[in-house]
Amino acid sequence: MNSPSKENEKPTSSGTGVQDDAGVCEGESASSEAPRPPAKRPLSTAVIEISDTDSDDSDVCAVNSYQASADEVKRIRGESPWEDDSIVVDDNKVEIKPIVAQLNPRANRMDDPKLNPAIKVQETKDSLAANWKDFKDFTNNEITLTCDPFRVCLLNNFLANPEIINNIVDDMNTLDWERKKMDLYQFHQTTDLANLTWQRSIRGIYELLKTEVMSWVSEVTGIELTSVSASCSLYGPGDHLLVHDDLLADRRVAFILYLAPWAISPPAGTAGIENGSGDNHKQECGWGAHMGGALELLARGEAGPTHVARRLLPANNRLAFFKVHTDSYHQVEEVLSLELPRLSINGWFHGPAPPTPPPQPPPPPVYISPHNNPVRSYFLY
Repeated sequence: MNSPSKENEKPTSSGTGVQDDAGVCEGESASSEAPRPPAKRPLSTAVIEISDTDSDDSDVCAVNSYQASADEVKRIRGESPWEDDSIVVDDNKVEIKPIVAQLNPRANRMDDPKLNPAIKVQETKDSLAANWKDFKDFTNNEITLTCDPFRVCLLNNFLANPEIINNIVDDMNTLDWERKKMDLYQFHQTTDLANLTWQRSIRGIYELLKTEVMSWVSEVTGIELTSVSASCSLYGPGDHLLVHDDLLADRRVAFILYLAPWAISPPAGTAGIENGSGDNHKQECGWGAHMGGALELLARGEAGPTHVARRLLPANNRLAFFKVHTDSYHQVEEVLSLELPRLSINGWFHGPAPPTPPPQPPPPPVYISPHNNPVRSYFLY
């Protein structure tokens, strides 16, 4: 539809000019004295008049072959209570703050490591101490004791706040590591934890080991313990520790606290989880057998260690300890993981050496009987 032409415009002023013989319109002289109001156009049914103000000035919108409804006109004018695509929001609705899940949650930096209270139950300690003394296996939800080839105790949930292990790993990234390499071992190690002062979480583990844990181990094993020495160890690809027994000076009990707070990758050649089939899949956290680095316990024969009798895999938040003795032969299997390191805090509880047994009497001498036939000697003069 075309806009109205000028021929259709009608003057709205009351003073209509009459042209005289000179060709001058009388209305023009009148308009010079007073402003002339704007002319209004007659609107057709297909034209929507939209006025944004309260004045008489109007904008005219011509629509070709389209007839706007009354509701649309109200919506365009802003008279509709809401837009067609508006969403009604309830003002009384309680705002729920979304919970952001953390893959590796961390404890408060001011928190200290705490020993699992289930391990400190007196009944549990008494049962473990009795089985330790009698060389009998023992197990419950928190503790595992095996006696073959020698006594090793595992505290499977050592810390009551395992999220602090991520803080410990963070502090490990700030330490100075020294490469240890010779024919017997190959790995990285830090200084003694007693020398570390500002790494709060690691310092907290050291204080826990030398107080509450040392007292607990002494009560369970019946061994007098007086001090602790510990350091952090990192085994990368190819690192290992060959057979040894830890028997040196005043070492009485050896311990290893494993730190593995990450989700492990599946072994090579294992089919991945298909899309949509992982709802019931439990992602394992810790360490896998395909990654190497197991603690291997060796049986002992008359001539020394013979073969690997037991393999203990690292597990996050697990403390392993055993009595240092002439038969405590063990080694760390070569690490095969190319992505994740084998991390631990390990060391010894020290104490006075046990009384040395008296030396065995020497075996009786073996006498050689003389020959029955005398030996003749010939001398030449």
